[in-house]
Amino acid sequence: MRNWLKKIIVSIGLAVSLSGTQMVNAAPPSLDDFSYTAKLSEAKTSLRQLDLPIDVYTKMFRQDYGDLRIYSADGQVVPHQFSRNETISSTQIDNLTFYPFNKEQANVEGNINIEINQSTGKRQLKINQSLGNQNKISAEYQYIIENPQSIKSKNQYYSSLCKLKLYWQQSKPSLILGLKLESSKDLQQWNSLSRKLNVSRLNYADSQLVRDEVEFNCTTDPYLRLTWLNQDNTAADAGVSLTSIQGFFTQKDAQKSQWKSFSKPKYNDDGNWLFESYVVAPIVKMEFKAPQNGLLYKGKLFSRNDNNQKWRYRDQITQYRLNLGDSELQSNPFSLGGVNDRYWKFESTIETKFTEGQLPEVRAAWRSNKVLFIAQGSEPFKLAFGNPSVLPAKNSDLNSLIQSLQQSGSTVDTVSLAKIEKGERSFSRDGKTHWKKFALWLMLLLGTMLLAYMAYRLLQQMGDAGEKKE
Repeated sequence: MRNWLKKIIVSIGLAVSLSGTQMVNAAPPSLDDFSYTAKLSEAKTSLRQLDLPIDVYTKMFRQDYGDLRIYSADGQVVPHQFSRNETISSTQIDNLTFYPFNKEQANVEGNINIEINQSTGKRQLKINQSLGNQNKISAEYQYIIENPQSIKSKNQYYSSLCKLKLYWQQSKPSLILGLKLESSKDLQQWNSLSRKLNVSRLNYADSQLVRDEVEFNCTTDPYLRLTWLNQDNTAADAGVSLTSIQGFFTQKDAQKSQWKSFSKPKYNDDGNWLFESYVVAPIVKMEFKAPQNGLLYKGKLFSRNDNNQKWRYRDQITQYRLNLGDSELQSNPFSLGGVNDRYWKFESTIETKFTEGQLPEVRAAWRSNKVLFIAQGSEPFKLAFGNPSVLPAKNSDLNSLIQSLQQSGSTVDTVSLAKIEKGERSFSRDGKTHWKKFALWLMLLLGTMLLAYMAYRLLQQMGDAGEKKE
């Protein structure tokens, strides 16, 4: 008899525990389970896409983006999937062909022409022979650069040229060079690609500072023109000679980077800078923006995703903002390749102790991501996000459907996000349990203990009654 009652007690405890677990974890999340919601604009197509703004990433908790859902007006979960383009490199690099000219040659009209190869149909440049041997040119002043317009890598085409990296020789140890960039379709009409740009290689405070990349408005024009701008002809005096040019290409529909500033770093007890990222997406670029001229930051960058983890070395970086004569020189952002860590540390390798007013503004860039979803149900649809206990959706594999629609030539409407609204739910980023969830577990535990006590008392009473009968 007692063994039978013991089995009942165990069964009651298991049933209560399992029911409590199911109440907490098994129930599918509803719109009210998320901290934030935002309406999506209406569209006509069944397949739609949304470019997620950086504000959404700052309010999410899961680095796999699992705490995000889309709901119809009647509360139905809508199938969604993040764009597969996120895993594809958005940039490809190619060596470019270029032709140097001195100032006199650059001012000669018709010094370079376009010919069409009759066998291949491709364009090619023909340089006026009267300009002399281009391989032995001195006092370089201007360059015509060929843009291949499209390069292919892993079945992906990259057609927009957005950045150049210059390699050059110089006779002076320190040099700052101003330049302008233009583009053309026919070598006759030229369009400006940017305002005045600077490249440099100089020695400063026992460091060699190199700025060799220039970014500009992306172009698909077949020709670019680079011209040195120094009024005193510094490029010629310093014996500047370009040895190589690399072009950075992106896809036409490549995901753009979104920038956001962190709070200023703070010193820890070891004299290192500490700062945090509250964005769950991977960081692709970072920069230290100096608040004034004459500041140089040099050291090692580390990161980790948890306070219990060891710091992981990321890069040796040098950032600066310098005023040298009539030129202001500022370092380029540095690439990180996609680091999804929350905590960051910078160990300075110079002895300078910066005041709070001299500490930089830390800015980071994230690659924008797209969410594709099926317009299943009634309008308007809502985006819901922000709940660390929500698991990724199980019905989000739309890859085969998306491929079929793309192959059929179907269009995909891009929708926009309305104002983000704060809900009643709130969660801590430090992993603290929310009080409502804690109260639910406490009630379940007390209920289980009460049932077990009642069963135990019943067992005792039945035992006492059996002894009296005997």
